[in-house]
Amino acid sequence: MKAFFLHDEHRFPVALVVTELKMHGVLFAVATHNPIDFFDKRIAWQVATGRLMTRNNGGTFISAGNNVKARILQHIVSDSKMPNRTRRAAQLWLDNPPTPKKKKDTAA
Repeated sequence: MKAFFLHDEHRFPVALVVTELKMHGVLFAVATHNPIDFFDKRIAWQVATGRLMTRNNGGTFISAGNNVKARILQHIVSDSKMPNRTRRAAQLWLDNPPTPKKKKDTAA
């Protein structure tokens, strides 16, 4: 299982997306942070993995292929059942994807 956080424009965590590689694609589930609660990564992980394990309760399947993360985020943006905060955070990531960190060159 892999996971990544979605952040708002102030870099506060909004949601946790958990993914699991399956035979013909990727299964994912989302746990959205309630803004009136303190954000706890452990609770977010438990909620998202619980949804992932019970596919009828929030796990969604994306077929295998290129740009799986972008397709997951596009699905989140287009899902009217997702909270608006989560949809905005996913759109923010799609509009401004983080730049990958460069590896340091080491001299032999």
